[in-house]
Amino acid sequence: MPARRGLPSSSSPSQPPKAHSYTFKDKYGDKEYEVTAYSVDDAYKVLAAQMTNEGKTADVEYLKHVYDLKASSQKGAKAEVEQAHKTRAIEGLKKDLPPGTTIYTILKHVSSSGMMRTVDMVYVKNGEIVRASPSALEEAGLGYKYDNNAGGWRIGGAGMDMGFAIVYDVSTKLYGHEERGGYALKQRWL
Repeated sequence: MPARRGLPSSSSPSQPPKAHSYTFKDKYGDKEYEVTAYSVDDAYKVLAAQMTNEGKTADVEYLKHVYDLKASSQKGAKAEVEQAHKTRAIEGLKKDLPPGTTIYTILKHVSSSGMMRTVDMVYVKNGEIVRASPSALEEAGLGYKYDNNAGGWRIGGAGMDMGFAIVYDVSTKLYGHEERGGYALKQRWL
């Protein structure tokens, strides 16, 4: 029976997975490792094995925090690495911002038209005031631009509480839409 248009015939062999080249760079030094693997998870396992052979720490979770991962120019590898960075950023933010955490918003600037605000976000962790990490929030895909000059997140619009809106968006990004995840974090103005 001939294959349908656009579908492979059942007699054609399936394509084996394609290996990608990944580069790991030490965040605290200048050491780089080049590994070849089929996925990001496999790349971390290969790196752990390589480091064990060198007599170094080889815990995969530790490696995820100490080594920045960069993909080669291969199409699928770049998207996979970006997703791995996003997942790692969200996991880190969930540890820092568990449900019920209050995020305090600070109005830093209002445009002359009143249609754009710059809002900074801080929270209390172990009795210390901590700024919500701009790099972690950007990696997690918050969707707002951080304004270094004003020291906050640029958010457009008017007629609603923009501090609430940005905290709701962070909460939704971390905890999803299901079971009222947008309300997992609380918001207060300073």
